[in-house]
Amino acid sequence: MERVKLTPSLLSSFAVAQAHREHKGRITSIDFDSTGRYCLTSAEDDAMCLYDADVGRFVKLINSKKYGVDLARFLHRSTNVLYASTKNDGTVTRRVIFRLQRPADTEGSPTVAAANGTASIADALRYMSLHDNSYIRYFRGHTARYERGLSTLPSRGSCADLKQTATRLTLRSCRVTSLDINPVNDQVISGGEDQTVRLWDTRSPHCQVRWQFDQRGEG
Repeated sequence: MERVKLTPSLLSSFAVAQAHREHKGRITSIDFDSTGRYCLTSAEDDAMCLYDADVGRFVKLINSKKYGVDLARFLHRSTNVLYASTKNDGTVTRRVIFRLQRPADTEGSPTVAAANGTASIADALRYMSLHDNSYIRYFRGHTARYERGLSTLPSRGSCADLKQTATRLTLRSCRVTSLDINPVNDQVISGGEDQTVRLWDTRSPHCQVRWQFDQRGEG
């Protein structure tokens, strides 16, 4: 293929060849696959659009109305994508029924704890196959944690020497703000509003490494 030198005069001669209006909201991300043929966009209408950039053709619309979509990225195959959920702003609460603690001058086990209820945190990242629009894997993370003591109650029976404290633990899903794909292996890295950076392996749903930073960006 003959190389073309970009000059101001050449650039000024360019004109819009096609305009695509498949999205109904502001476009929030755009990405090309490793071959440069396919282009993937996401928008505030909770949908992704796939285009064939070789011929400028719209290929398909992929909706994610329930979870929202942002930061859509191709993985190493043009049929596999990873994107961040945007509808993670719900607050989930788990209430700890009691925490038993012996006084400092008493021998024995210092704490015994039990909890009631489970916290269902939204998936931060979703791994999807564009072949059949099915999810391959989900990645949970980027949550903020808050703990607040509610009351101190007297214990009875064999636990009379223990202090019983009820605590409310709140876990809030935080939005993913950045996402990048490793070009040579199956790792991806994400940053979120919980002030963490997380390393993932697309073959496992679990976070591999987690870095915590403060408000100033210091670890």
